[in-house]
Amino acid sequence: MSRKLRVAIIGATGIGKHHGKWYAMEGCEVRAFVGTSPETVARTRDAMAQIFGFEGQGHLDVRQMLAEHKPQAVSVCSPHHLHREHSLACLEAGAHVLCEKPLVWDVAKSGAEMLADGESMISAAQQARRLLAVNTQYVAAITPYLELYQKRQGRLNRIERLDFRMESKGGASGPNQYDEIWIDLASHPLSLMLRLLPRATFARDSATCVIGRDEAVAEFEMEQPGSRCSVRIELRNVYEGAMARRFGANGFMAELTGGNDEQGIYRTHITAAGERVQCEDLVHTSVRRFVEAARGNGEPLATGAEALRHLEIQLALLQLARRDG
Repeated sequence: MSRKLRVAIIGATGIGKHHGKWYAMEGCEVRAFVGTSPETVARTRDAMAQIFGFEGQGHLDVRQMLAEHKPQAVSVCSPHHLHREHSLACLEAGAHVLCEKPLVWDVAKSGAEMLADGESMISAAQQARRLLAVNTQYVAAITPYLELYQKRQGRLNRIERLDFRMESKGGASGPNQYDEIWIDLASHPLSLMLRLLPRATFARDSATCVIGRDEAVAEFEMEQPGSRCSVRIELRNVYEGAMARRFGANGFMAELTGGNDEQGIYRTHITAAGERVQCEDLVHTSVRRFVEAARGNGEPLATGAEALRHLEIQLALLQLARRDG
């Protein structure tokens, strides 16, 4: 495989254009993207040209783009209900896939149908001998977090409690509300939780979930050999001001923020107990790991199989949720 990986993006208006930026920084050739209308394609082309000097083409049809440009890797950043269709088309065309979270979500389908869709994506990737990775980028924060934990608290040998608080201002169509909050954000804390508790299982009998207009709160336990870990997830919509992104084990909380470094490159900052660590932007890490894996070096940051595990818990908590307000 050529070292200058040919990549494309499906859905580049939002987070997708930032995928493109990080691909370019990793030495990839960003050849094309797919949009939904001539107007959005033109705006997105201009935006990506300004962000990272994009010189490729915009398309309206996924299969036409795949046939014309033959990308070796594709970021699928289209709406949730199109993830399966677009990922399968890319895998069929021989491309590795980095899919945005959640792996799949279609409000017209049952939870069992969505899980079956996710399984079909994983099976298709295996049959095609291609990668299916998922952009749950916050798992990249675990290593620097554990280093801070050990420095201040000692080695983290046993996790008795996990807390997560994540906020969002929504997307181009406006703030997320009610179930949309859970659909959009829950993949992040659940992916962190399962990476920290890889052998734990969801204790459904312990779970509660309350969803309001601007907030979703879930509390449950994860069963581990000989013990249970309590988990609390708070997801909120915010209309103005900074968005909180916090997580922690056993009460040792870290806050994630971001900003440009001295060279103007966006970085993630992880702060805990008054100490701040600067690291690579987490989406950059996710894209870099995907690119390296596509080149045959190592594994992606998060796999489709991992995404299916937290999708199952995400669906279970939504199924038992009480709506408030």
